[in-house]
Amino acid sequence: MILTALLKPARVEGDGDCFYSAASLGLVGSVGLSRLLRALTCFTLLTSRDFFRAFFRRVNAPLRNQEQTEETFRMMIEQMFEEEIFRAFYLQEWAHDLHVMGLGLALGRDVHCYLSGRRRVRRHGGSLEV
Repeated sequence: MILTALLKPARVEGDGDCFYSAASLGLVGSVGLSRLLRALTCFTLLTSRDFFRAFFRRVNAPLRNQEQTEETFRMMIEQMFEEEIFRAFYLQEWAHDLHVMGLGLALGRDVHCYLSGRRRVRRHGGSLEV
């Protein structure tokens, strides 16, 4: 409760860049770095690909059905991971845990996401030991 007393809500446009705009606003007081932060996140996802691929695999493990071989599932996860990076870089789309983790790692600090009207809070650290 003490932490939330120190936080001030800020409005950013819900245009698909809202996560990166909010991060930029928190870092420098304006949304001017949002595109750079998006690119930095994608770069981090690519350069730490093995870590994020393993995370992505764990998160999506429930998608595997009994008929899929391990190789088929691995290929499906790889394609989904590549599409996620593509969407993160080229499309204005809601940020997922993968993107929040990537930005936290890139900045070397924890990233907390508080969604208005929801109780769910997402926190991802700025290290690979997440």
